[in-house]
Amino acid sequence: MNTYQVPLETIDEAIPEHRAWVVGHFERGDFLFGGRREPRTGGFVVAAGDDEHAIREILAGDPFVHKGYAEWEVIPVVPQFSGTPALLDAFSASGVATTLPALSGELAVRVNEEAHTLREGSSVVDLVSSLEWPAERVSIERNGALVEPEHWSETVLAAGDRLTVTTLTPGG
Repeated sequence: MNTYQVPLETIDEAIPEHRAWVVGHFERGDFLFGGRREPRTGGFVVAAGDDEHAIREILAGDPFVHKGYAEWEVIPVVPQFSGTPALLDAFSASGVATTLPALSGELAVRVNEEAHTLREGSSVVDLVSSLEWPAERVSIERNGALVEPEHWSETVLAAGDRLTVTTLTPGG
């Protein structure tokens, strides 16, 4: 979060340069989302990743900082709640550690790199059933480890799990 150190008239004159800097970092994937504070006393960004030193280096490059127009405060956080699987996906894809639980009884996982929603408490058997693929021809990896079919019913999925589902074709 940044706080303006000069009058808004001065900020407004420097906005184009600041916005170009911000857009560049969105394009590189450094920032996930951001905006201005209300009342208009500064702005904020949510940065990708959890390397506080690297984030501070990025923020030090803000034209507002170079001109003495604003000061950034880094507030480390761990996302714990989200109402949408897409937000969990964005954090996960950007390397942000989360402890996001499912809300509304839903569980957000990734299946073959695609967002997939199941009921909270679902197992690998429930996943296979939801995909409507023949179970006898499916291989499942959960977070890079093979889950043997005899363990599917006892393997309960967790928010953010990454599953690779492969269908085996007879006659190869």
